[in-house]
Amino acid sequence: MTTWRVIHTIWAVIRATPRFIVRLPVNLLWRWPKAAVCGVWRGLCAFVRGIRRAARWSWSLTRYYAALFWHTSRRFLRLEGYLALSAMIIWFGLQFSQPSMKGGHEILGMYYEIFTITMILLGMNLLPRERDEDTLEILWSQPFSRGGLVLVQAFTLIIWCAFVMGVLGLLFGRYLSSNSYGFWVALHSLTTAFAVLLITVLVSTFCRNAISTGIVAALIFGIHYFWFKNLGPINLYYNPIPPAQRATMSPDVPLVSAIVNRVFVLVLLGFVYDYLLRRLRHSSPWFT
Repeated sequence: MTTWRVIHTIWAVIRATPRFIVRLPVNLLWRWPKAAVCGVWRGLCAFVRGIRRAARWSWSLTRYYAALFWHTSRRFLRLEGYLALSAMIIWFGLQFSQPSMKGGHEILGMYYEIFTITMILLGMNLLPRERDEDTLEILWSQPFSRGGLVLVQAFTLIIWCAFVMGVLGLLFGRYLSSNSYGFWVALHSLTTAFAVLLITVLVSTFCRNAISTGIVAALIFGIHYFWFKNLGPINLYYNPIPPAQRATMSPDVPLVSAIVNRVFVLVLLGFVYDYLLRRLRHSSPWFT
């Protein structure tokens, strides 16, 4: 049987060889170049269609997230938002009215206190306000993931925090010492603000209203700030910047400890975000 198959294969090759030789000039001059050009053209058309679809999807996603950004901004840029900004300016003015040198160390400590309170006040209303106004189910019914919606709302508030930092820097930057360490102040204060906001949103999924969310979040961060921040590797309020009195003697920031601290904070945020997604997937009893 095997011998017969070998003989049949050899005979088929012998029969096909003259046909291949006869058609070889036509294939070389027309068919194979035509097939190659058609293949390249089809590939280019598929690539262009993919780019167009990706552009349409990106545009629709960008439009929706931009609308969500302005929706979140309008909900918090009300009287309480302007009052909070005025309170920050007054509080900073009182701090700088004292005759003492202030550098990045002192500014970062003030930003920690300000943004912790601000993020608790904003985060405790992020989802409960939507639920109280019967708009949470409408928000969840959008063709996007719940985690993405929460992240866009959180980043919206962080962007406004960065804007507030810029305003305060323009108003009080002239009163700072030469070693202000703007990069480290912005990095640590904004990442801590994001952590406080995300944890507060997670706490809000366990509480019935915004007031209870704010009380529980204030207890959590108050205990961490006053007692537990130096007991473990995760310190949300770590201040690597040397004080203004010692900045002239040791002006360098401990780079390794500062980066490792923020890495630990990001790892914590990963666990918090994962658990928050689990809570949001199984939150049907939470709507009522």
